[in-house]
Amino acid sequence: MSYVPTIDETREEITFDNWEKSDYFKVPRSSGYHSKGYDLPFIKTGSYEIHPETTHFPKVEEKYRDSAERIRKKEAIGRLQRKAVELSRQLEKTYDIFDTANISLEIKSILKDMWQLRNEREHNWGDLINILQAVFAKTDVELLNNQQKKSLRKVINDYLCNSHVDDADLERSIITLSENGLDPWVGISGISERNDFSFLEGMAHEG
Repeated sequence: MSYVPTIDETREEITFDNWEKSDYFKVPRSSGYHSKGYDLPFIKTGSYEIHPETTHFPKVEEKYRDSAERIRKKEAIGRLQRKAVELSRQLEKTYDIFDTANISLEIKSILKDMWQLRNEREHNWGDLINILQAVFAKTDVELLNNQQKKSLRKVINDYLCNSHVDDADLERSIITLSENGLDPWVGISGISERNDFSFLEGMAHEG
């Protein structure tokens, strides 16, 4: 019995003895649907799968996630600042005590959200948020006069919502509030804490 595989361009017949000495050998296929045949020595019978290694760069991925998170928080601060500026201007212009209560309630909510992001900015920014939170929390907002509303607008618009709050900005904010009858140290002055909402703010909150 002889086999006549084509292994070169001469197409010469190879005897069984020569075939056994060649680089080919006879193996049974184990997959069932294959007939007996000849495989190269480095290929095993049955299924032969190559599992490519997955390239993983944990440090790069972690750095990307951190960068994306910082961008997300920076954008959130920008949105809060724009909203705070808008509300402070509305507060300055309104003469209605109900509108004043509603706007003040919204500003307090904005300040609370900013406080959660205080570590994303300089310390002075966080300190100014804290001062304004105390002023709004311990002031009867319905009784704010026009000059006090103007001073709140100035502090929020010119200092809190600026790109950077330095020591001088923090000092000017304190002076502006103090000169217009708003206590910037009310949070540490020992004055007893009033309710979170004034009467009209409470009505607005429930509504």
